[in-house]
Amino acid sequence: MIAAALQENDAHTIGVGDHLWSRFLLGLQERLPAARWCTASTVIAPVRCVKSSQEIELLRTAGAKADAVWQHVTELPLEGMTERALCDQISTLLVAQGLDGVGFVNVGSGPNGASPHHDSGGRPLQRGDLVVIDYGGPLGGYHSDLTRTLCIGEVGEEERRVYEIVREAQEIGVRAVRPNVAAGEVDRLTRAHIEAAGLGEWFIHRTGHGLGLELHEPPYIIAESGELLREGMVFSIEPGVYIPGRFGVRIEDIVVVTPGGCERLNNAPRELTVIQ
Repeated sequence: MIAAALQENDAHTIGVGDHLWSRFLLGLQERLPAARWCTASTVIAPVRCVKSSQEIELLRTAGAKADAVWQHVTELPLEGMTERALCDQISTLLVAQGLDGVGFVNVGSGPNGASPHHDSGGRPLQRGDLVVIDYGGPLGGYHSDLTRTLCIGEVGEEERRVYEIVREAQEIGVRAVRPNVAAGEVDRLTRAHIEAAGLGEWFIHRTGHGLGLELHEPPYIIAESGELLREGMVFSIEPGVYIPGRFGVRIEDIVVVTPGGCERLNNAPRELTVIQ
């Protein structure tokens, strides 16, 4: 039916979505061998990059609900709880806050926190652990995404130092956001602070990613990006340091570009939370 419709409309150039299954694409290409095929995201992505006021309000509300979940997390008896059990608790809290479901929940404790995308498992949270907690859920089709790092019991001197460097880098990144600044410049300024502290080799991912109908979408806050930020763009600022076999620290907020800078869509405390 799709091939027939394209033929009836004399389609010569056809754009396809990034997530079109290959078996459908291959079938269409067989039926339309003379057509030129390209990715539709080259047209769609720049439009989706800039959110409307209604979209921003949904993202703002979703972010506030994620913030509210964090307050409840800090009140839980975390010591001895497994990573997976904490994921389950956070999932329940996301739904209780009125989000439409659970987008994702990741908990990395102690040495597991040194992996940015650790698959939460059965490790119990222990005294002295830094715990990286990353979660979000959708509202009206638009996502939230929040990362905070807390400590259980006493904080080691090195752990506190690394945490403060990441917190400062995140603040630098947020302050750098404004219209007509290149996305790569935000990454550079954020990364430079961590590198100056001698921790650059352990900041192993981009500074941020766009957020909206998808959890990861343009714009991407990466070093090589010359894309200029525009009012209405929404993305994360999430520097991290991951020391293999020991611990990790990440702090993530979602921001929206405003005429004079940006607005944070997350306002959960960024100071190191210590759970006794």
